[in-house]
Amino acid sequence: MNAIKIIVGILLPSFVASGLLFGAYKLLFGNSNRFQFNRVFLIATILFATIYPFITVNLHFDISQRIITKELIVEYFTLEEVVVVPEVAVYPSNQISFVSMNNLWNIVLHIYLLGIVVSGFIFVFKLMNIKRIISCSKKEKMDDYTLVYTSMEHIPYSFLHYIFIPNGGICEDILRHEISHIEHYHTFDVLLLELLMIFQWFNPFMRLYKKELQNLHEYTADRDAVRRTTSKRDYMILILEQCTAIRISTIGNNFSFMSTKKRITMITRNKKTKGVLIKALSVLPIIGVLLVCNSTQATANEGNNSSSNDYLDYQKEPLPVDQRVGDDDSVYLIVSKLPQFGTDDESLNNYLLSSLKYPENAKKNGIQGMVFVSFVVEKDGSVSDVKVLRGIDEECNEEAVRVVKNMPRWVAGENEGKPVRVSFVLPIKFSLEEKSDE
Repeated sequence: MNAIKIIVGILLPSFVASGLLFGAYKLLFGNSNRFQFNRVFLIATILFATIYPFITVNLHFDISQRIITKELIVEYFTLEEVVVVPEVAVYPSNQISFVSMNNLWNIVLHIYLLGIVVSGFIFVFKLMNIKRIISCSKKEKMDDYTLVYTSMEHIPYSFLHYIFIPNGGICEDILRHEISHIEHYHTFDVLLLELLMIFQWFNPFMRLYKKELQNLHEYTADRDAVRRTTSKRDYMILILEQCTAIRISTIGNNFSFMSTKKRITMITRNKKTKGVLIKALSVLPIIGVLLVCNSTQATANEGNNSSSNDYLDYQKEPLPVDQRVGDDDSVYLIVSKLPQFGTDDESLNNYLLSSLKYPENAKKNGIQGMVFVSFVVEKDGSVSDVKVLRGIDEECNEEAVRVVKNMPRWVAGENEGKPVRVSFVLPIKFSLEEKSDE
């Protein structure tokens, strides 16, 4: 998979989906005190945004119809124009203008991969640091958790079933708070977001998701601690006292992690938010639109082989096309899955680059112009029925036909899951103009 497919086909759709879904969450549930529902909603939507680029919804419609207009022929089955110049390798007509752009995509991809390496290293370093603290500190095993007494001054925090506290001790209310984190398995949420952030380190919405989840963790732990304490007022004072303490871990659940004002607001809000399920259903249209957009894009990519405007301007009349349909030997112009040459989109151009040669007599006589070659990709991937639809010179025509006939096997096209014969038109331009370096 090339750079542009990774960036535009995977990373960008995931970025857009995460942004839309996080925006919907803040709009609909930002002030809701249904903490567990909000937690499930956030995790579900971030997982959906991550796998969204890989979800393909097949929209069923009849695409085995005959083509009766030259516009549809051009849109679906005219391959990219190829230019042949003297003493220079063959190159697609738009390749030179996109060389620098392709290099830019590759640079961006390498930066992205470097970011993955750095983010992964930071994540591993955080885990190793916690492991080091556990191994070097005094521990006290309780029923469902383990107290780790560190030698540093910091606010208490939890990770998995460990509760890290300074040697000075910990008050009962804060201990209840950290036990709540362990009981609700909040560490796994944080680890999930940390792992996703390794591969989407560039995505600010991932960090917003993580922050919002950690906020929900604090709301939930505060609620549980308040239920077990004798004075809600004393607990809120405790929060205020801890808000200026030193925070050590960014991967654990910290007692004073987030906004003190918002925590106190959530503690004092007793009435449950209503209409949560109705609001959740209102997110379904967003998901539906995302799925349709993804499916539309996939369909367009399968059938997008449009030629340049030069071909449209050059064509004076409809090209003859076999329009037989209805039997096993039909030649199709639109199919559900187009034939594929080689391993990627550049394979056909690379083959043409290395194969086509400008005839010597044509160069001497100043002959140049466009040759249109039609051919059929058979059910076994072989090429047949190669012919010149419009030519300029006998030698140029023969060269175009020779290269097409010698093509390696394609991966056959399919319609409704069955291999079919598919017709293509390949425009080849013989030009005596020198290739530009710009």
